Amino acid sequence: MKRIIKTMLCLVYALPFMAQHSTLTSNYLFNLFAINSAYAGQRGALDATTFYRKQWAGFNGSPETYGAMGHMEVKPKNFGVGMQVQQEKIALFSDTKISAAFAYKIKIDNTNSISLAVSPGFRRTTTNWNKIITSQTGDGTFTDLQQPKNSFLSGAGLFYANETFYAGLSTPDLVMLNATNKQLEFDFMAGYVYKVNDNVSIKPSTLIRALKNSPVQFDASVTAYLNQVLGIGLSYRNRESVILFSEFLIKKQFKIGYAYDYNVGRLRKFNSGSHEIMLNYFFGKTTNAVSPRFF
Repeated sequence: MKRIIKTMLCLVYALPFMAQHSTLTSNYLFNLFAINSAYAGQRGALDATTFYRKQWAGFNGSPETYGAMGHMEVKPKNFGVGMQVQQEKIALFSDTKISAAFAYKIKIDNTNSISLAVSPGFRRTTTNWNKIITSQTGDGTFTDLQQPKNSFLSGAGLFYANETFYAGLSTPDLVMLNATNKQLEFDFMAGYVYKVNDNVSIKPSTLIRALKNSPVQFDASVTAYLNQVLGIGLSYRNRESVILFSEFLIKKQFKIGYAYDYNVGRLRKFNSGSHEIMLNYFFGKTTNAVSPRFF
């Protein structure tokens, strides 16, 4: 009985979420390309990431999200390209999104630049009604509704950066064809890296997400980087969670990250938090510059 109640609660809270803000994982804390397509090519060489997230652990039918992404600079060096593949499963529902990114960087001077990008993509949503136990065998009420829903989306992004500061504005769905929810979402991000000494740097950052007829969502985060190898951070997501996260650089090019979300919302009594793990590999040479390492 408790399992049924938990599943119903998951559907009640998940359905409005799927119809409003786009999926947000903690992966963006490690990789800004997850939020803003205009970040494509900012690191120069190919930067590849894969991640897995289990939300609301211990909650039957809770969301699971996994994906892979990569981006790089292409010649001439003011262009960047990238791709993202992501799938999310919530109880009966499965949502798969594939998108590309095409960015153009305008260099203001030796340290400042602005990038513009578009990110066309495809989205497929399916519902497995066979997971529902019906009172009558062969009941076609649900099985007849299993046709997938396909839609074509195109996002856009704007990204400004110098050696210590970045700011970006993006939308995952500027153009929507055959989509059921046609409300624009805007995401604003910003961060600043302060060098305390040769071994310690601090990065405060924020993410603000706005959607018509939906509450504004924001993250306020701070990350401490030690010896350019270990990053430890704390983030607060309004009315939802407190996030502890860390990333560790191995052999200068391979990075592993982990995030734990402690739920402070209405579902906190029904789950033990959310877990997310990230693996990243940078195919280029690392430098001592602040920006390639910390954003």
